[in-house]
Amino acid sequence: MKVLSISIAAYNVAYTLKECLDPFLKSNVLGELDIMVVDDGSSDNTAEIAEEYHALYPDTFRLIKKENGGLSDARNYGINKAEGKYLGFVDSDDYISENMYESLLSGITYNNADIAVAAINQVDEIGNILKTRSIDGEEKLLTKYEGMEELLFSQRISNSVCNKLFKRELFSKIRFPVGKLYEDEYVTYKLFDKAHKIYICTNAFYFYRYNESSITHCKFSEREFDRIIASELKIEFCNNNYPKLVH
Repeated sequence: MKVLSISIAAYNVAYTLKECLDPFLKSNVLGELDIMVVDDGSSDNTAEIAEEYHALYPDTFRLIKKENGGLSDARNYGINKAEGKYLGFVDSDDYISENMYESLLSGITYNNADIAVAAINQVDEIGNILKTRSIDGEEKLLTKYEGMEELLFSQRISNSVCNKLFKRELFSKIRFPVGKLYEDEYVTYKLFDKAHKIYICTNAFYFYRYNESSITHCKFSEREFDRIIASELKIEFCNNNYPKLVH
């Protein structure tokens, strides 16, 4: 059984999938990785590219095909198929540093933490760094309360699940909301609430590709209400469980 299961939801991403998958090949923990490419009903050759990696590294890469259901549905599918002790997510149009999971695995196991967090580089279409989001200073260990405080104000720790590594057991009763935009904001605070310790790595290991035409960067639309609803639910949750943070 592999130690790390990485779920990569993929839909019509033939143009970025290789850039997403190649860094894993240089990882020092490649033998510990179970990389699941969840093809969410793609109509391009996304599945064929994933099959190529599986053919070359059958013990590391696997292709999981499903009918189109959206990002949350694909991620949930990956969670259900995961076998590793730890679970991570990578968006198929982003990419990681080759030593990301080695560092996060080391931090989470050495500190007996439940979640490990890396910093994020926001990059443009050709890889130029636009912005780095991280907690300043040295690596540190946060309590659940401290982690929730950082997450609630969302200045240094983002709500994204993609720059994090989780004990898989945290997802025992948690799944992403199907059909919602900003799906991470519905679940990350619940995962932090279940954690006892959160390890913070200040290295920017995750590269988030900023796309100005993305739906999440467009002007306000009805779909923006998903983010408002998620924020309201998070505030209500903290009001009930972490009242000092919201008063």
